[in-house]
Amino acid sequence: MSTERAPENLPPLSAWRTAVLRLTAFTSPTAQYTRQNWWEELFGEQAETKASNSKIGEQNEAGPFNNARLTLHAVPTRIDWLFGVGTEPIVLTDIETVTHGTFMESVEPFVDVMSRWLSAGSSPTPVRIAFGSVLLQPAADKEEAIRRLADYLPITLLPGNASDFLYQVNRPRVSVSGITGLMINRLSKWSVLQIQQQMAAIGTPKAIQQFPPVFANVLELDINTAAEFEGELDRARLPDLLRELVDLGEEIAEKGDIP
Repeated sequence: MSTERAPENLPPLSAWRTAVLRLTAFTSPTAQYTRQNWWEELFGEQAETKASNSKIGEQNEAGPFNNARLTLHAVPTRIDWLFGVGTEPIVLTDIETVTHGTFMESVEPFVDVMSRWLSAGSSPTPVRIAFGSVLLQPAADKEEAIRRLADYLPITLLPGNASDFLYQVNRPRVSVSGITGLMINRLSKWSVLQIQQQMAAIGTPKAIQQFPPVFANVLELDINTAAEFEGELDRARLPDLLRELVDLGEEIAEKGDIP
């Protein structure tokens, strides 16, 4: 294992494309939000789809947002807003078919609308929040993907001697939000994606069309406030706190695994 890297060789932040963005708000068991109009308050209209399960207190709403899809999923003690999660099947011919622009192009509109939701008086005050994302960076082949991944990580990784690789680490930091005693977990998971799709007619044993393999580096981020923090977070600081989580995620995507 080596800690020698060449950060100057890393691609720009714009090389990462967004597959999924997520805001999670963890609430106290006493929080009540079974009747809410968050979607209408944010967008001025009802969601395209809406479903609920009163037995378990589950609510789901979804609609178009920023040339993709935004989904709200709420259950007792947890609320998720997910950008980029669709329901339609796709044929994966390249990374652009499963992503929604560059990381920076998609994250700023998402942060804007999520900050408005966190500030709204109708939303519950969370005890924890988390920013998550799944980012993809296209590669020409598996060897290129492994070599590039090694530049992001403090380890030696040779294409000829590595396969089925997964690297995961949490590097906590003290929050600069001004909330006393708040720690932030910086969890990142790095891997190489290889997919080759085939298309076959029903009842036909052999593929009638085989698509070229698709390769990419995958970075999954979960930047979250630590569970050890006691009490509710300060609502007035929530937009700034979300911005801090996103900035920490951008730092990892730009500079790799750093303390």
